[in-house]
Amino acid sequence: RTRAAVAFVSLDDLPTAPAAWNSLDILILNDVDTGQLNGAQQTALTQWVETGGQLVVTGGPGWQKTAAALTDLLPVALSGSESVDDLPALRVAGGTPFRDPGPYVVASSSLRSGELLVHQDGLPLLARQPWGRGQVYFLALDPKLAPLVDWDGSQALWGLIAGDTPQPPYWGAGFRNGYAAGEAVSALPGLALPSALALGLFLLVYVVAVGPANYVILNRIGRRELAWLSVPALVLLFSILAYFTGFQLKGNDVVVNQMTLLHGPLGGDTVRAQTLLGLYSPRRSRYDLTLPGDALARPFERTYGAIGGAGHIDQVTRGGDLVIENVRVDVSAVETFIVNSYQPAPAIAGSATLGLAGGSVILEANVQNNGDVTLENATLLIGGRAISLGDMPPGDSASTRTAVGAAAASGGSPALAPGGFGIIPPPGSGAPLTNNAATILGTSNYYEEPVAQARYQLLSAVDESFYGGSSSVHVPGDVVTLVAWAQTPQLDARIDRDSYDSLATTLYLLEMPLTQGLVAGNNVSLPLALLNWSIFEESGVYEATPQNLFLSEAAVAFEYVPWREFQRMSVTDLTLVVLPESSQLSQPPPDLSLWDWEQALWQPVPDAGWGETVVVDYGRYLGENNAVRLRIATPTYGVQIGEVYPQLTGELD
Repeated sequence: RTRAAVAFVSLDDLPTAPAAWNSLDILILNDVDTGQLNGAQQTALTQWVETGGQLVVTGGPGWQKTAAALTDLLPVALSGSESVDDLPALRVAGGTPFRDPGPYVVASSSLRSGELLVHQDGLPLLARQPWGRGQVYFLALDPKLAPLVDWDGSQALWGLIAGDTPQPPYWGAGFRNGYAAGEAVSALPGLALPSALALGLFLLVYVVAVGPANYVILNRIGRRELAWLSVPALVLLFSILAYFTGFQLKGNDVVVNQMTLLHGPLGGDTVRAQTLLGLYSPRRSRYDLTLPGDALARPFERTYGAIGGAGHIDQVTRGGDLVIENVRVDVSAVETFIVNSYQPAPAIAGSATLGLAGGSVILEANVQNNGDVTLENATLLIGGRAISLGDMPPGDSASTRTAVGAAAASGGSPALAPGGFGIIPPPGSGAPLTNNAATILGTSNYYEEPVAQARYQLLSAVDESFYGGSSSVHVPGDVVTLVAWAQTPQLDARIDRDSYDSLATTLYLLEMPLTQGLVAGNNVSLPLALLNWSIFEESGVYEATPQNLFLSEAAVAFEYVPWREFQRMSVTDLTLVVLPESSQLSQPPPDLSLWDWEQALWQPVPDAGWGETVVVDYGRYLGENNAVRLRIATPTYGVQIGEVYPQLTGELD
């Protein structure tokens, strides 16, 4: 993130609806009486932190009122305040001397949990503890008073806090493709159009009945002059038949369909939810749609690009419930809405460990379904790789022990797995959900199966905002994500009718911490699955990703950084892997260049071709945290690259 916006708010401005907090990244509470927060605000604050918010609570003279309602969240146990003449540890952290002389008022405390970022002889000055996906900081001074108020080092202090804000996975932004979202929630079972075969048979019977059959019958009875009556009668009969058939196909019942993306840390109390809501009506009518009062809702239209649109409603009111009033639905149409809410975390437990065995990097994971719903097509997502666990009924557990990378062979060259280099994720646009759709949906025939097709559109609504662009996606490298489906509603959605049908689908994306079980001294080779990547620069590329990359007189440069577990690895070998698509074997390979961190320029890689190219004198191409920048260019029209990445081999410290 390169830009930030700051808003100054009072406690009264803090919303009671938890989902309204999603627009905040960091909240600083300074010299305010948090005891004035009502119960709904306190609950919303806690849920916001647990699902990814960053809370900063300050001390100074007003420490007591500021921490009044937050003692359970703080990483420290507060005991009072004291005056100190100097804070040399803080000066060192800020890198510059104070402008104002002491004494300074500091809130006295002791570390209860978490870690001390800055302390003066054991007195916490800045402490932090994780809270779910979020974090809570305690700053023992008042930033409006000395020494912080006009200190040049304050920027470094706040930069330490803001810079530590974790980047959420890309699906944390929710649905971003309006067309795919509309297609998903509008795909209702039983409302599909008749097949081409059925239409063809109907037309064939109609033509035969009106033409040859009508003639044969009238000719046999010797009354061919009656054709002026029989032909219109048959046309009317078939028209009535077609009308009633169509009426039955479109259904007679109003349908409320909800499809929810549920994401957050596994084992927490609360997760964030975003729901696509579709209201189908077989005839033109108006409805009032009622939702829980702590939800946020707005209409959207089925258009390409970002989700937006005014819809066909009068207004949205909030009392005990949230009511979308006077929703106007046309004949056999679906009005669509997007709803943000917080939901109780599902009762699912799990653990994941990355280790070494038999020359391979091994993922060992276990998932336990302690809830009362069946998890359909449960899948583990690690980097760009999906591992199927199958269906998990209530009370069921599933385990996997799967190779996700290969250790180097004794001669120092990377070991090859059957069919490729290490473990290679499926090719695609760089969006892991749709890339692995066959595994996540449990079928590769999702274009033909109605339920699977709707679920595929739901995945596309998350992923396809990146289609045709040059955006990289962030998949956390220190977690394994559980992906699963359930046919359970997350919202109590009602309309002002006595009779209507309700449909529900939930997509779970729940993150399990990944434990480092790797031991020192092993020669390990990292595949693309264990590298995070981003675009460094690009020119003329339609869709820039390290997989399924199409280049036509264009160039792109990626920056690859190993997962955190491998960022301190002592690299002993750098090999460039460039895999062609099977249909491109006769094409010349692209030109490769590596970024020289010492000279700050691109260096061409001589004799680079398809497959593996070993890089000599590789040290100058390794940046901080073993980062590697690789540039791919081609003057040739239509070169399709299946996969391109730097394969690092080394010793784990």
